[in-house]
Amino acid sequence: MNIVLVGAPGSGKGTCSTELVKDYGFAHISTGDLFRENIKQQTKIGKIAQEYINKGMLVPDEVVVDMLKDRLSKPDAQNGILLDGYPRNLEQVKALDAICKVDLVLYLNASMETVVGRLSTRRMCKNCKSIWNTVRDHLTTNVCPGCGGELFQRDDDKVESIKKRIMVYYDETLPIVDEYKRRGIVAEINANNDQFTSYKEIKKVINEKRK
Repeated sequence: MNIVLVGAPGSGKGTCSTELVKDYGFAHISTGDLFRENIKQQTKIGKIAQEYINKGMLVPDEVVVDMLKDRLSKPDAQNGILLDGYPRNLEQVKALDAICKVDLVLYLNASMETVVGRLSTRRMCKNCKSIWNTVRDHLTTNVCPGCGGELFQRDDDKVESIKKRIMVYYDETLPIVDEYKRRGIVAEINANNDQFTSYKEIKKVINEKRK
């Protein structure tokens, strides 16, 4: 089964991906990870991507598609994939159609209030780079529970930055949900719930789909 995971920052995609890989063995494919890995390994595609990045330019869709094609050819991807971060727009939907059949789109629908609440309470450790949540992890100081380093709030986790990121997401990404709804393959998940409840709903959808 090939699944596309769609959701705003803070909707719980990271937790969802981790659990789906563990429970179903899907190959988790993140375009961000693909870029980093290809550049690190200095593959032919990675070198091309690096040239665009060095010039401050967006990497063209055809380069991203070449990376995806290569990743989809790996043995672990033959048992099903979980695409995270791609497609982001309608043009990328068309590009993906040419190389992969999407069976299910999991749309983690969370309100602006929910994602702002989750992201604005995140803190990163300057030392070990771990991410903590002041509410979920019951933090009362800026000391990392893992290594004792100093915790800080990243600029993109401040309220105004979060709202801008969400508006970009609404403008660019939500149209792909409408396109996949037209095809009848979208499962909309209430991501305002706690992550355990949301994941329980996701498992129910996948189990029904696999019958």
